[in-house]
Amino acid sequence: VVAAIAAAAILAVASFAFSGRGPEEHGESVTGVAAPVGPGPDPAECRLKHETALTARPEVDQQFEPILFRSIPAVQRPAPMPPHTVQWVIPESALPDGPDPDATTRQAVTGAVRLEYACLNLARSGGTPTAEAETTGGPTPLSAPEVLRMTALPDGRVGALISSDPFGLGFEEYLVYAPYGGAWILSDSAQVAPDVWIETGYTGPTRHSVVIDIWDGLTLPEEAAIPAGRLVTVKVVNHGSKPHHFAMEDFDVSATLVPGEVMTLNIAATAGGHAYSVADVAGANPTGAGGYLWARDATAATPAATP
Repeated sequence: VVAAIAAAAILAVASFAFSGRGPEEHGESVTGVAAPVGPGPDPAECRLKHETALTARPEVDQQFEPILFRSIPAVQRPAPMPPHTVQWVIPESALPDGPDPDATTRQAVTGAVRLEYACLNLARSGGTPTAEAETTGGPTPLSAPEVLRMTALPDGRVGALISSDPFGLGFEEYLVYAPYGGAWILSDSAQVAPDVWIETGYTGPTRHSVVIDIWDGLTLPEEAAIPAGRLVTVKVVNHGSKPHHFAMEDFDVSATLVPGEVMTLNIAATAGGHAYSVADVAGANPTGAGGYLWARDATAATPAATP
């Protein structure tokens, strides 16, 4: 029974793979706010049935295209909290824009976030009531985090940026909810951090030209630094055996490159991060990739190149 509860909790939170470490064991997060701990949602609030979770996720995956780690790429950074494991993180500015959802939807999605944490608390307590877990040395229950902003996405889903991740790693978390049978099911999630924090973690040199190499299922580099406000040459090369779609939304670039094709762009970027995405245009489930160009002011110090 406990195993089924834990499985349902994990399915309920999609990519959440809770480490079992309480956020009380950590220090400062990227936002300066540690993940909140108890009193959290009562485990009894976890009403998601294991069978429902097993049914919902495949249907939602069939209905909606992935957003995170596809059209919105991520970069690797060590987590702010010990043991500083390397994680895939998305910059805040890359999150989807859109209108606020209506009040009814906002209330329902906020309730769905609370449900995720109730299920996590149930799994953390070994399927026992919170009070019993605490008296037997169990972990402190997680409080439902603050919803920082919520966005209605064009495909009918809703994105919610919450103030802390459930792993205690020190990041924010972005959750994508899909409508399903009158409820909201978590379909996607990613760790998020402020752009400045992520950009500071890139120590490569600033370049006046960048080559983006595309293979089938791989794009390099994942990151590069360029001077802000200066004309920069970006060459995109498709080394793969199939067509690939390349996009840089900030520069209105959207093109499909056939195998062997080379595209040359001349761009002048404002300071900050600029995402590029690559997708395999063949097949029903495209493989996503991409990265970021970090445009740095000329007056800013250029980090030393890595070996």
